Amino acid sequence: MIIEEQLQISDTFSFPVIITVEHRRNCCASIGKKAVNIKIAQWLSKEKKTEQIEYFKQWALKHLKPKAEIIAGNLNKVYRHGDVLTVRNQNFQLHIEQLPRNNYKGKITAKNIFIEMPEAAKAEEKDEIIRTLVMKTLANFFYMEIANRLIELNEKFYQKRITKFSLKYMTSRWGSCSHKGGINISSRLLLAPNDVMDYVLIHELAHLVHMNHSAAFWSEVARAMPNYKEKEKWLRENDYNADF
Repeated sequence: MIIEEQLQISDTFSFPVIITVEHRRNCCASIGKKAVNIKIAQWLSKEKKTEQIEYFKQWALKHLKPKAEIIAGNLNKVYRHGDVLTVRNQNFQLHIEQLPRNNYKGKITAKNIFIEMPEAAKAEEKDEIIRTLVMKTLANFFYMEIANRLIELNEKFYQKRITKFSLKYMTSRWGSCSHKGGINISSRLLLAPNDVMDYVLIHELAHLVHMNHSAAFWSEVARAMPNYKEKEKWLRENDYNADF
């Protein structure tokens, strides 16, 4: 069962809440780009379900309220022809063209991002598709740079086997590492300072040594980046700024 509600963040702004009641052992919640996602265990009594949902709503409200204006701005962000985007200390000018074609296309040439869209594109879909294409085009452009940096940091500090690397849009986490050695990094980090990107790369590489967040894990992180807590502070404070 899925329930959709609105969480009132301020007098003028509310944020969607998606509540999923399903077969699971426990309850959890996360704050995504477009909604608060609450997952509730089906076996709980009606009273306990209500109690858990209210707890997670208050938790989300506490995190979202101080950043209401930023979040509202991101939800309504629109890219226009001629915009200049600064990514990893490089400026890119955005060119949006409507052409007699049936699909969308994005590419980067000489510090210019070209987005081609159908002349018959629907107004209600084009802004979101352009935004997605801008993000994917930049992720493709910087992929090898970030992959090479990951390899460099691994060789310097850990010398572990990396089986796969991806740079993709994620909102619930900055990075992840699998037991098989696959590392995923959120493309939102392209909008973060280089040393913050390095921290997340190091964090995920340290998971190749310890697949947990034990004291031993944090020692591995500190060995490679002694001031890592400063980078964590930046991530906490700029969660909604670093977004496409």
